[in-house]
Amino acid sequence: YDKSKLLYREEFPLSNEIVSFTEEYATKMNIERTKLYNEGRIQGYIDPTISDETLITYFKIIQAGLVQTFHELSDLESDKLKKLLNILYSGMLQCKK
Repeated sequence: YDKSKLLYREEFPLSNEIVSFTEEYATKMNIERTKLYNEGRIQGYIDPTISDETLITYFKIIQAGLVQTFHELSDLESDKLKKLLNILYSGMLQCKK
């Protein structure tokens, strides 16, 4: 264990394996997110003039707001959650699809 790396406000140390896994996972997710955004632009779902950085920030704000407001998104009925997300995302995507 590398005890210099602590998680959750120093409650317990992270092993080197967990740190390595987390870094690799984050890298893979960034690659997949980039692919998703590019495919969305190609198919006309995402305005091509909006940068990946802006999309990431936008979705972080939406996620933080939803969690703060509803605490548990699973508490919302599926149809209500779908309608809510469509409204929130349509503000950024601004595409006909």
